[in-house]
Amino acid sequence: AGISANHVIRTSIYLADMDDFETVNEIYGRYFEGSHPARATVEVSELPREARVEIEMVAAHPQEDDTFEEIEATDDRLTPADPALSLKVVRM
Repeated sequence: AGISANHVIRTSIYLADMDDFETVNEIYGRYFEGSHPARATVEVSELPREARVEIEMVAAHPQEDDTFEEIEATDDRLTPADPALSLKVVRM
């Protein structure tokens, strides 16, 4: 629906183990060209469905009438070699 990683303005990354930070950071960087959006990364005690990483993204995509539409979607493009990621994308 016309949204891409270029529209992401902020991400929150939740790690079950901070030792995964370097791996997640490398994978995360593949999704953005140029400058990356604002980001917060924190370690949490547990994530849903035994995921090791959850990434929440907020993207801004103005409509023709300057309003914003909100959607949620899941990104399943990760390969088995990547850590288990649960990705939530919100467009406003």
